[in-house]
Amino acid sequence: MRFYDLDWHIIEIEETMESVVKRLFNMGQTMDEICEKSSMPVEFVEYVINTLAK
Repeated sequence: MRFYDLDWHIIEIEETMESVVKRLFNMGQTMDEICEKSSMPVEFVEYVINTLAK
């Protein structure tokens, strides 16, 4: 997401892919659904789910 501050500087806010995978997993998405929505490989999604999404 990008927006301008009061001095007209561009501010960009991002969500890490780890956070995206964790959020989708915690919302009940399957690994295949997460891979499809995030365009991340299965290995990455498995890693995040097994290490961070607990």
